Amino acid sequence: MKTFSRTSFLFLLFRGLRGDMAPGDYDRLRNLYLALPISASCKIVAKRFFILGCRIGRLLAGSRVKSRFDRPFPLPNIRLALQHSERADYFVFGVIDWWHLHQRPQHLSKGLACLGHRVFFISPQLKHADHKGFEIESLDDEGRLFSVRLQAYLPCNIHYRVPDESAVAELLQSFGELLFWTKSHKRIFLAEHPAWHPLISHLPGGVVVYDCMDHHEGFGNGVDINLRYMEDNLLSSSELTVVSSQWLENSVKERARKTVIIRNAGDFSHFSSSPEKIYYDPKARRTLGYYGMIAEWFDIELVEMLATEFFYCRILLIGNDTVKAKTRLKKYPNIEFTGKVSYNDLPFYLYAFDVCLLPFLPTPLIQATNPVKLYEYLSAGKPVVSIDIPEMDQFGIYVYTAKDRVSFVNQVRHVLEDCETLEQSRMRQEFVRNQTWQERTERLAHEIASIVCQKKVSIIVVTFNNLQLTKACLDSVVASSFNTNLEIIVVDNASSDETSEYLRLWKEGHASRHIILNSENRGFAVANNQGLRISSGDYLVLLNNDTCVTPGWDLTLMNHLARSSSLGLLCPVTNNIGNEAKINISYNSREEMLDKSRQYTFRHVGQLYPLRTTAFFCVMMPRKVFESVGFICEDYGRGWFEDDDYCRRAEKIGYTMACAEDVFVHHEHSASFNVLPSQERIQLFERNKAIYEEKWGKWIPHQSRSIL
Repeated sequence: MKTFSRTSFLFLLFRGLRGDMAPGDYDRLRNLYLALPISASCKIVAKRFFILGCRIGRLLAGSRVKSRFDRPFPLPNIRLALQHSERADYFVFGVIDWWHLHQRPQHLSKGLACLGHRVFFISPQLKHADHKGFEIESLDDEGRLFSVRLQAYLPCNIHYRVPDESAVAELLQSFGELLFWTKSHKRIFLAEHPAWHPLISHLPGGVVVYDCMDHHEGFGNGVDINLRYMEDNLLSSSELTVVSSQWLENSVKERARKTVIIRNAGDFSHFSSSPEKIYYDPKARRTLGYYGMIAEWFDIELVEMLATEFFYCRILLIGNDTVKAKTRLKKYPNIEFTGKVSYNDLPFYLYAFDVCLLPFLPTPLIQATNPVKLYEYLSAGKPVVSIDIPEMDQFGIYVYTAKDRVSFVNQVRHVLEDCETLEQSRMRQEFVRNQTWQERTERLAHEIASIVCQKKVSIIVVTFNNLQLTKACLDSVVASSFNTNLEIIVVDNASSDETSEYLRLWKEGHASRHIILNSENRGFAVANNQGLRISSGDYLVLLNNDTCVTPGWDLTLMNHLARSSSLGLLCPVTNNIGNEAKINISYNSREEMLDKSRQYTFRHVGQLYPLRTTAFFCVMMPRKVFESVGFICEDYGRGWFEDDDYCRRAEKIGYTMACAEDVFVHHEHSASFNVLPSQERIQLFERNKAIYEEKWGKWIPHQSRSIL
């Protein structure tokens, strides 16, 4: 029983309004709020004012809160399996907490872990803390399945409020710590609720899949008015939308890139065998049973009719009662409420049911539903009476359906009066025997593995000798690019080593690889323009051959550009360049490079660093920017100042430039120019500088971060 303390409440309220709550204060305040001696409607108003006040308080607290939240996070010391080289990690952004109900998200997560993937189930119940990080619980013995609570200073319930900009920034920091701990190199982001979109849209290098299992707008209780907008964004940005019913597919297919129906299922092995002990009615009455949430979609009036008509039967209702149905139905002595029971204990009650009930109201939420419990009822071979909703067509003769309350009562009477046979029970079990979560999970994994990204990326690499660097570059592109719709164009400027022979072999058998072999060195700009002319991608990348990209670099750059219509040119951070894209990092091997770069990029998830000029060692632009700005200026001959020139042209028509803090690309820097004699390099630099300044005025030298 929660008690209310006026003094404690006012003290914590004051701390919240000044943006200075300590760890645990939010939970204590929440308990006091629940015990407030006021009406429910007044509590809702008070909560909204408190949240607004906390936001203002945190804004005023500003740097004090930020400095606390940025403190180092001690990574957990629990067993974590190594990621399989061929299997992506799944980050499942849940709609319910792992332990709340055992539903579709939990079944799919367990199934994916059984397939050898590492699975991190992100709870919608965020953890209040004054520092970044996460709370994690291991759910298996192999170190492949975990429940995670991300930390935020002022967490929200995603069911009722979409995270605001400040909350997203904190969650990104916390998720970055999770990525750093997992050392994940290939990722699938599986969203179970649209409110996760503001966070997922900023996450680095992963394929986004939306598992649309409910008509979310159909839920009551003050669902955020922005939810439809969030779902539209999630549908348009997800490479695949998985729906659990035909109704849902019809609802979203016009807004989604690609849809596939993967219906719910049952844990056949858990429900198909009777337990040693089952529920027993002391009066030996026949039992009409239901288990699941007793919420606003539950037809209480129908249950009243059943209690009256079948007064000689016990009606057993199992699950959380969120609409005070027990109070309304207390006058019926043959109705029993058990409250919530564990998933493991459900067969104890199910095998006592003579008739299984699905007494729902025909709301849009229910019309969209493919009920999980129906598969479980049938796994036990039990007769089921349900309201007639679209998904019942999938079950044919194995479910008794009713179009209204009267016919529902009649169907229950028919089942009670009909002598059930073992053959009928066996036929129901056979019908659902193969409709298991294992089968559904395998299908989900297959559909995701076969995804071809809707947005195509064209990568143009200009080569001139340095064959070993070229090999390392192209190998890294193939190994580290998560976009499955990739086009690689290599333009060779008359290399005198074995580059041309290598490229011919490299291209063989790959329709997405193209080579152009020039008979003379045509310079950086001309060669890149040759590649741009034959490119077909929605996004274009100019990549030096003395670079090595890191896992997920392409999708992360794409996501940044997709979020901003004004961002025209985007480059990664690197170890070696002459402007602010260079960060303080050092390493002695590729393995150390990957580890050190993860430390940096995972702790800068979603962040951009504004630039005046993006160096063209690695730069991505949307096709619309290229079509507006045009080809690279060829006045600069063999190279230097083309990137400055291109940025000025993009800037002139309103585009901005930036550096993605969560993408790292290794760069040898000037591998081609370093072979030129010193005097020749100086002359080329001065010549091209003069060309640039004639067009754009005095050239502003690039600066490093250390002197800004």
